[in-house]
Amino acid sequence: MKVYVDVYLAKNLGDDLFIHILSNRFPNAKFVVNYYGDDYDEFLANYSNVKKSEYPIQYKLLNRMKIYDYINDANRLSKEYDVLIFLGGSIFREEDYWKDLYKVREKMLQAFRKKGKPVLVLGANFGPFYSNEFLEAYHDFFSSCHDVCFREKYSKQLFSDISVVRSESDIVFQLDVKKRNKKDQIVYSVIEPNHKEGLEEYREKYIWTLSQSIKNSMRNDFKCVLMSFCKKEGDLQICEEIVESLPEEIRNKIDIINYDGDIETTLNIIAESKLIVASRFHANILGILCNTKVLPLVYSDKTSNVLKENGFDNEIVKIEQCDKILEENFIQGILNNDKQFKRDKVIYESAKSQFDVLEKIFNDKR
Repeated sequence: MKVYVDVYLAKNLGDDLFIHILSNRFPNAKFVVNYYGDDYDEFLANYSNVKKSEYPIQYKLLNRMKIYDYINDANRLSKEYDVLIFLGGSIFREEDYWKDLYKVREKMLQAFRKKGKPVLVLGANFGPFYSNEFLEAYHDFFSSCHDVCFREKYSKQLFSDISVVRSESDIVFQLDVKKRNKKDQIVYSVIEPNHKEGLEEYREKYIWTLSQSIKNSMRNDFKCVLMSFCKKEGDLQICEEIVESLPEEIRNKIDIINYDGDIETTLNIIAESKLIVASRFHANILGILCNTKVLPLVYSDKTSNVLKENGFDNEIVKIEQCDKILEENFIQGILNNDKQFKRDKVIYESAKSQFDVLEKIFNDKR
């Protein structure tokens, strides 16, 4: 079976993990992702059953001449592939361009439906959204899908009247990570507040808070690592600005790790650390999987929702109140806390169940 996967690929660790897990879960399937550039060739070479989309030169010319849009030709895609998957986390946000994106998705959905081919939404959450128009449009969209599996109950409840809508734990919770010996090391997973709507005014406070926290941690003899999960979304820029804000004599003692497709190295650094201060959504989940203590410094309710629904009852700090982590003994208290949240079998099996319907489709085709 050939499966077309509509996924956000921008060297974002979380989304790349979705591909990694999907590929390993179904080694006999053939997946093609909606990517046409060359900068993912090295990453995709690790997966024999995942290819990027082809884009023959004649169609590039026709596209430039605005004669034929090969990439978004829904009829072509529905002829070439047996299944369509919309895979990703925050892929249903009400952005300024949402209507244009919706039209493309809707054409793909209807083209596959006309041919009796299944369309699935896996691993996502819904929102943030601001209008009933957006909500109602996607209500119609999800009603026409074969399976819609969100990663938290809030999104499921928005569409509780649609029989194919369900929720399970985040896909990444099924990842098995090698445990490593711990170092006196703290990882700071960052975001660019300017990239997140409503957080722009907290950017300066966020950078200052993390730089102060790093200085405090270094005074307590911890090595500090700044980690960028997605350079394209500004993470690396924030890492560099934080380092620049530190006293010159300690700047060269800070490591900056920019994820660039090497999943294993990134996971190893998290696994050998005693704490991760996690702004990125999947930094929280990876910290849990690596048996590393987690301080969620969250920019969105999606993180809080997923953590709480899975039983995480430790401290969660919003970026708007990020300076709370500078309170005396706040971080030390987390490090000293013997109560550490761990993934249990229920969470693991729930995450695997994101793929239950897809697995049934594959089994029925055999």
